[in-house]
Amino acid sequence: MAFIPSSASYSAISLNSNIQLMFPLFPVPGGTIITDIMDITPAVANLVVTLPDATNTSPGQNYLINNKSTSFSFSINDNAGTSLVTINANSSYILYLTNTANAAGQWQVITLSQAGNNPITSISTNTNDADSVNLVATNGTGPNTSLNLTVSNTLQGINDTETTGDNGYLTHTGSDSWTLRELTSGNGIVLTNADGLSGNPQVALSSSVNAMTLGNFQFNGNTLGNATAAPLTITTTGANIVLNGIIITPQGNVSSGGLGASIPIAWVVFKDSEISGAPTIEDSFNVTSITEDGTSPGIYTITFTNAANDAEYGVIATAGSRRASANSPFVVQHAFPTSRTTTSVTIAVTTSAGELTPRADEPITVVIFNTRT
Repeated sequence: MAFIPSSASYSAISLNSNIQLMFPLFPVPGGTIITDIMDITPAVANLVVTLPDATNTSPGQNYLINNKSTSFSFSINDNAGTSLVTINANSSYILYLTNTANAAGQWQVITLSQAGNNPITSISTNTNDADSVNLVATNGTGPNTSLNLTVSNTLQGINDTETTGDNGYLTHTGSDSWTLRELTSGNGIVLTNADGLSGNPQVALSSSVNAMTLGNFQFNGNTLGNATAAPLTITTTGANIVLNGIIITPQGNVSSGGLGASIPIAWVVFKDSEISGAPTIEDSFNVTSITEDGTSPGIYTITFTNAANDAEYGVIATAGSRRASANSPFVVQHAFPTSRTTTSVTIAVTTSAGELTPRADEPITVVIFNTRT
C-alpha cells in the first residue's frame, strides 16, 4: 500500500461533465488531479465527481470542496461508485479518509455550510426587550457569509440626538423617537443649569416676585389675605401657631408665651337677676355655658369651649355693686374663684360680709389667663 498524499494545494474546476479525481503519482486516463482545496463550478445539474483509489494514499487525507455555483448541485462518489454526499449550490464540505483497505476507502463528511440550512444565521445579545445589539448573518453561505452589526431602532434614535450638538435631557417622544429637552424659566422663576451640563438644575423665585396666591391665601408684599374675601382660616393639628410672639394652640387657646399673660384664654360677662333663674351671658370668649349651684345660690360654674392646657391658670373676677335706689348706699359685692379644672372654673359671688349673693343684677366679669401652651 502506498502512502503518497496529494502535493497540490488548490484548484478551480469548471464542471461540464462527470470527472474522475486521481492522485498525482497515480494518473488515470482523462482524470483530474485532486487538491487540498477545490472550488468546483458545475455548468449543469446532476454531475458526479468520483474520488481517487483510496489504496494509493494513506488515512488522514482531507479535502475542502466548495460548490461555487448559484444554481446547480453535484454528487461526490467514492471510487466504487457509492454516493457520499450531494453538494448543493453555495455549499461547502470537508471530506477526510479514515480507512484505505480497498479502493472505495472509508470517507467521513463534514458540512461547513449548506445553502438554505446555515449552521449560524445570527448572534444576538441576551436581552428581553427590543433595545439590543444584534449581529446578523446577511448571506448565510459559509465562506461567503458577511456579518453586519446593527442596533435597534430605539438605540439608533438615541444615537441620532448626538448629531444635533445640543445639551439637555433625553425625552422619549414616540415610537423609536427621542429628542433633547431642557428646563425653561417661567414668570417669576429663575433657573440655573437648565440643561444640567454644568451641575444640577436649581429652581428659585425671582427677586422681583412680591405677590403670589397659594390656594386661597394671597401674599402681597407684607399683606396676607384671602382670595375669596372670606375670613382667613388657619387650622393645625398638634402644633401651635406663633404670630409675632402670640401663640395659638390647636384648641384655640391664645397666649403671648414668654412675653407675659396679656391675652386671656377665656372670658365671660353675665348677670343673674332671678333667684331661681339661669344666668344670662351677655358676651364671652371660649365659654360654652354657666350654671348656678342648685343648693347654694351665688356659686357659678363656667364651662370652657376649649379646655385649658392645665388647671394652674389665673382668674380675675369682678362683681358690680348695686343699691336699692338712687339715694341708697351701694351694696358691695365680691367675686372670686373657688375651684379650677382644665374644663371649667367655679366662682362665688358674696356681699362685703362674706355671705353668698342669691342674685347679681349688675354684670359679673370673669377673665382666665394662662401662659402655658
